[in-house]
Amino acid sequence: MSTLSPAFAPAVERAQPLLPRWLREEWLFWLAFASWTVLPSTRTPIWTIGSIPVKSTDALLIPFCVLYLLPRLVAPCSKHRRGWHMGMPLALLAITAFGALSTAWSGSSAREAEAMRYTMAMTASSGLLAYCVITSVSQVREFLWRLAAALSAVSLLYTAQSLLGLGLRSAAAVTLNDFGMERVRGPLFESSTGYFLLIPALAFVLQETLARRIRLLYGVASVFALSLAILGLGSRAGYALFGLFAFSGVWMVKGRQKMFAIAIIAVVAGLGAALIFSKANADRLQMQSRDGRTLMHETVASILSARTIPELLSGSGLGSLWPWYLTEAEGGDLYTTGRFIRRTPHGILLYHPHSTVLLLGVELGLAGVLFLAVFGVTLVRALRRAFASGENVMFAWGLAVSFFSIEFDLFLVRRPTRDAVWWILLFGLLALLAQQAKQRRAEPA
Repeated sequence: MSTLSPAFAPAVERAQPLLPRWLREEWLFWLAFASWTVLPSTRTPIWTIGSIPVKSTDALLIPFCVLYLLPRLVAPCSKHRRGWHMGMPLALLAITAFGALSTAWSGSSAREAEAMRYTMAMTASSGLLAYCVITSVSQVREFLWRLAAALSAVSLLYTAQSLLGLGLRSAAAVTLNDFGMERVRGPLFESSTGYFLLIPALAFVLQETLARRIRLLYGVASVFALSLAILGLGSRAGYALFGLFAFSGVWMVKGRQKMFAIAIIAVVAGLGAALIFSKANADRLQMQSRDGRTLMHETVASILSARTIPELLSGSGLGSLWPWYLTEAEGGDLYTTGRFIRRTPHGILLYHPHSTVLLLGVELGLAGVLFLAVFGVTLVRALRRAFASGENVMFAWGLAVSFFSIEFDLFLVRRPTRDAVWWILLFGLLALLAQQAKQRRAEPA
């Protein structure tokens, strides 16, 4: 179905022929998406670049990004008004360049610094690839629905493996824990981080279902698959943000759709919880008195209190406190080898900060804080535009809720394929808001 007004369609038709067929028809993206979501880590080739081991599906983000960028050099995007992206691509490039540069004063070894610079290249590539994907598709809303449907199918597969034991994982990869069942996870996301993607995807599907832009059966089925996966993650942070979205998102719906939204969420969440907790238990959801993150936060507070103002402004440099990439990439069990924690003169640190906010503020200083501010302002502006137009409010709120996740884990840095999908959702929202503004200006007074 087309969501483009007649006045808007000619601009798309003029822009499309200038793009290669493989961009217009999206097949390259879906090929990459399939490798991100269903290719087991045990079957993913590991390459060595310089002296750094890299996952092939991650490293290929760079050439994918270049392939998408090259046509834009001769065919700038004419579908959206100037500045539709609110400066996020430039902000991302700036902070990743600064992060790579900051390894010069991080005190890390040459190999650790090289590895951390690689993470910045991956971070930039994931965001720029998402930006290019959104500018290459002809109909953003329809593409986002296809992406959400694909995420629903992938989530259902991951959930079925956890609940039914389909044998898709090797015996060594099966983990039983205090959740009473295998927590939902897969090649695209971990059990501790999946909600970062699933909540905004759920928000988009629920919004489109309530607006009757997709069939009711398809919409409810997708909402159920995504909700079931979120509940199966067994993540305290995921449950908290899912609850925040469910309760606050419903009250953003107006008119008779509010009761419809309440009914969908209540039935789907109720059925999902009954299914998941028929096998799982809630032991791991109980708050612990003092865990590793609490000890790390106390250590970070001690480190910051000992710094001078210039050191606070410049940051200690990427990888100075958390040179996490090599710790993960070199394999082995982090717990049994003792690499999960790092002992410093100030106290104990976990091997990575488990918070994007910590990494940006502590290691990148003022530059990291400014990037967070730009990011936050972008989401606030998007929410204001959505509320002003009355469209895409639930989608915008779902993305804003998922943005709170950066306080709870290392998002937008550590898993580039997962983060690329989140960036696609963000740029998709910004593109939809820009299209609405363009259509309103084209309408006769």
